[in-house]
This record gives sequence, structure tokens and C-alpha cells, in this order.
Amino acid sequence: MTQPTALVTNDDGVHSIFFQLLLEALEPHFRVIIAAPAEEQSWIGRAFSRRRSVHVEEVEIGESRGWKIGGTPTDCVNIALGRLVDAKPDVVVSGINIGYNTSMPLILSSGTLAGAIEGAHWGLPAIAASQALPAGEFREAARSGGRLPDDGLMTVRNGARLTAKLAREIAGRDNSELQVHNLNFPYPLKEGTEVVETRPARVEASCLFSATEGNRYDFEYNRPPEPEVDHATDRAVVRQGLVSLSILNFSMLA
Repeated sequence: MTQPTALVTNDDGVHSIFFQLLLEALEPHFRVIIAAPAEEQSWIGRAFSRRRSVHVEEVEIGESRGWKIGGTPTDCVNIALGRLVDAKPDVVVSGINIGYNTSMPLILSSGTLAGAIEGAHWGLPAIAASQALPAGEFREAARSGGRLPDDGLMTVRNGARLTAKLAREIAGRDNSELQVHNLNFPYPLKEGTEVVETRPARVEASCLFSATEGNRYDFEYNRPPEPEVDHATDRAVVRQGLVSLSILNFSMLA
């Protein structure tokens, strides 16, 4: 029996440890094709590289083969599906992101979500997976490309296994409704943690730039104001130590 194929991208770059752990979890079940950014592309949303050429280079990581691509996650998936793969994959998986992607502001800003959305736009089942981290662990992981203590890496491995399980469940399905399965994992994450279907939290936008010298403003993420308590949202469920699964239906916009 022929193995199904998974096209895998992210926004932290092809060298991210979180990305590599996801590949490891997928490899026993899929022929894994890499189409991931050569460098970090966090907070890039659904940007395309309109005014510059995008360099593509073959890459091998473990048993996975594919391309590291000098563009955004959306570039990566679009170029792979339109120009590089010989047949459409059975599922597109994006992640595992360093940091959570809960609530509408983050979902709409995330390169990780954007990679999955691009796959959905091609009619393919699509998953975005993100790992919540405490502030200290997040800073270290973001700085180092995903380095964490052993217990932290076990959390990421557990999330990768859950992502692979969901990928097996939805691979090959029709996705004419343009759905993206948005997974967010708590920290720590133990085997057997409950997966709860959620909806995105609606939080107020806040300024993401701080003033510096010379009429300049630098990006500085500030946690948005706390929303009214709603235990059914992605954000609330992750805070409860459970896995959030939001099924985002983009066909509702059409």
C-alpha cells in the first residue's frame, strides 16, 4: 500500500528543532515533503514575495526530502504545489510553531497559519500546530531555534505525535470548505491530554510597537487585554492545560 504524502512547512525556518520533531513524528506514517522557509518568517501572515525572486534549494532532514525556500510560508506552499511536487499531497501540515497561535489577532498574523491556509486554498486538508511556552522558555527557544530542556522537548514530541495523528485522520479528505485545523498545545503536554474543540478567542487589538529614538518604532509584542471569561475559546482551553483544536472554516467568508 502506498504511503500518503504530507507537505510540511512552518514559519520559524527549516532549522527549527520544533519543525524537525514534527518531521520525525510524521515520517512513520507519510512520505514527507519539506517546503519550508530558509530563515525565520514569524508574524509574516499571508505575505507573498511579489517584488523579488525566491531561491529554492533541495534539503534532506532525516528521512524527509524537499526544499528550503527563501520566502514566506505562503510562498513555500504555493511554489511547492504549483512548481515542485509531482502530485498533490494528501495533507499540508504547518508547524510546530514556537509559541501559541490562539485568538483572532494571532491567527491572522501567523506565518504558521498562513502556510496551512495556502494548502487549504488548494483544496487540501490542512493543519497548523503551535506550542505554548512560558515566557522564559519562549525567549530561549525563539533565540536558539527551539532549544529546550529535555522535559520541554518531550512536550514538543507529544504535540508532534498528536499532530501526526490528526494528519492521518484527515489526509485525503475533500476540503472544499477551506478548513484549517488549528492545534495549540499547552506546556507541559503529557500523553493522553484531552483535545477540546474550541473557537478562537476575540481579544482587543493592542499596539505592537514601542517608541525609540529618532522617530522610530520597534516591534514589541504585548499580551492583549484579558477577554471576558469564556471557557470554550482556544486561549482558555490551553490555559487549562488542555489541547485546543479550532476548525477554521474560511469558506464562511465567501
